[in-house]
Amino acid sequence: MIDEGFWGIIEFVYGNDMTPVIFTSGWHLDDESIDRLYNLGATIFLKYNSSDAEINDNNVKVKGYGEYFEKILQKVVAKGFSTSTKTSEVFP
Repeated sequence: MIDEGFWGIIEFVYGNDMTPVIFTSGWHLDDESIDRLYNLGATIFLKYNSSDAEINDNNVKVKGYGEYFEKILQKVVAKGFSTSTKTSEVFP
C-alpha cells in the first residue's frame, strides 16, 4: 500500500472484472482505505501474528502495532470483509 501506484493498480484490477487481493500487515489501513478497498471489491488478508499485542509489537518491531492491529481487524470485520464470499471465490 505504500507504493505510489497502489491505488491505480487496484482500480485497474477491479475495472477489468478481477478481484484485487491485498496481503497486508494492516499498518497502512485506516477508515478511508478500508472503505475504498471494500468499494473496489477487494479481498484483504491481514498478517496475524498473535492475539497478544506485546508479541505483535515485538514481531514487527513497532511499539503500539499490536493495539493498532486489533482496531484495524475490528474495522475490517465490521465493514463486512469477513462475511463476504470473495475470499472463498478467490482461494477455494
